Amino acid sequence: MSLDKLSLDCDPIEVERERWSRLNYKSNRIRYYRESLGLTQCELGRRFKKPKDPALISRWERGVAKPSFDNIFELAEILNVSPEDLFSPDQD
Repeated sequence: MSLDKLSLDCDPIEVERERWSRLNYKSNRIRYYRESLGLTQCELGRRFKKPKDPALISRWERGVAKPSFDNIFELAEILNVSPEDLFSPDQD
């Protein structure tokens, strides 16, 4: 199903989630932006509304785990970047 067709049939939030799920995550960008702000993984984790364990931040940075849809937006806000800065288009 094309994304255009999907946008006609679904809730706009679900359409946005689908769009984000089709993008490749750039794990190394989190570390770059975190370090550019002079934050440790622990400090970054504490800035979330619901604090994140530094081990989770490490897994995101290494690409072992991917932040959830909601965490992507909060992470981008904390790092003062757009959510798109944490992603790149699929290169299949």
